[in-house]
Amino acid sequence: MMKTLSCVALSLFCAALSWGQAESASLFAAENGDLPPAEVIRKDVQEVNLFFTARGRHGQIRTDLKFDDFKLRDNGRPPERISRFEAQTEVPLRVVLLLDISDSIAEKLKAEKMAALVFLQQVIRPEVDQVMFATFGDQVQLVQGFTGDLEQLKKSVGAVKGGGSTAFFDALAFAAIELGRTEAGVGRHIIIVISDGQDTSSTATEKKALAELLRSNAVVFALSTKGEFSGNALSVDIDEQGFIVLRRFARETGGTVVDAKNRKRLASAFAQIKQEIRSQYFVAYNPAGFAPDGSYRTIDLSGRGLRFYARKGYYAAASK
Repeated sequence: MMKTLSCVALSLFCAALSWGQAESASLFAAENGDLPPAEVIRKDVQEVNLFFTARGRHGQIRTDLKFDDFKLRDNGRPPERISRFEAQTEVPLRVVLLLDISDSIAEKLKAEKMAALVFLQQVIRPEVDQVMFATFGDQVQLVQGFTGDLEQLKKSVGAVKGGGSTAFFDALAFAAIELGRTEAGVGRHIIIVISDGQDTSSTATEKKALAELLRSNAVVFALSTKGEFSGNALSVDIDEQGFIVLRRFARETGGTVVDAKNRKRLASAFAQIKQEIRSQYFVAYNPAGFAPDGSYRTIDLSGRGLRFYARKGYYAAASK
């Protein structure tokens, strides 16, 4: 009897040690940025929830896909089981609207505020969607918590004043954390950031911000204000670097960057974002050969004549 109990105790100890090592390795990799950024999938779930948008050969959004029209590969293998696949057009949105008010966009602030107002008017459904509004200069400032009151949101945007350096990465990390605190399973997590993409004062790194975004399953849609309105002779080079950063965040989360640098392009920019948000697909699946070992697993979507916008992968970490 004592021998049996000793064996059981030893087995439990080994299992706990193995779990701790896997979890520590995963956290170490995430903290140090040694692995590709991705959402963590837990052992007790073993189901991946993936949202994506598909475009055709000429850039048109496809809203008529069937599951047989494309291939899904997780770590290079087809899923073990597909539990759900559907088009999602009327899902409630949980949106964080981020407005850059730093000195680098001082001459663009009026245009950025207008962009924010146009977004609220054209995209948000007050009876369905919820929006949080924050600004970032030296620091991230929460201006308005989640609400569907468009008039209050418009007043908050109109009252914003600019100045300071740019805590761009801090703003994205803040938005992701706030979205992660919303009720689980309610609404798509969307971040709309209106900025030139420059960062001069964040405490968070780019990798840290990206990790928070993917942990919250948020999709970033960036409105680039690069190039226009600036009298700085060096602005083209600086703006190009900022655009690359915006594009990286958007691509890694399954979003896009759109041009919103002048009034004429605002309407088409938001029409594009609205179409993408309302034309997403959702697939839930169990990956083949899944092991909760903290390794990075890739996600790949492909289809003839199709281009997909979705997150790129996740970490298969042990459950807590």
